[in-house]
Amino acid sequence: MYPVLVYWLLAFIMPLEDLTDNLRVACDAFFAFCDVVDCFEAIARGVVSPDLLRSAIHIFLTRFIAAWGWGEFTPKMHWLLHYAKELARHGMLLACFVHERKHKVVRRYGTPVLNTRNFERARLEE
Repeated sequence: MYPVLVYWLLAFIMPLEDLTDNLRVACDAFFAFCDVVDCFEAIARGVVSPDLLRSAIHIFLTRFIAAWGWGEFTPKMHWLLHYAKELARHGMLLACFVHERKHKVVRRYGTPVLNTRNFERARLEE
């Protein structure tokens, strides 16, 4: 679906004369994100080198920070920095988010805890 959104943004939104700088920077970040997604999809076909992936990720992160700042930078975005090295090492990217959905439960109970003395025990009891 994102290629349709990219076309719509390029054809109808970006040419607007009264487009704000903030919106233009946000659109540029989205376009760079789409380039990263395209790279991830093309890795299985063997046409993406680690350098190409590293470059696409660098451009995206630079534009993301320009659009929204460091405050919106999440751990998953930091992990993007490691994908090119893993692609070089393995020749493919291994699925590493198999148990990601399981973290939500732990985070829900663990985030509000202020007393960390018995943290593990309290979480297991809950």
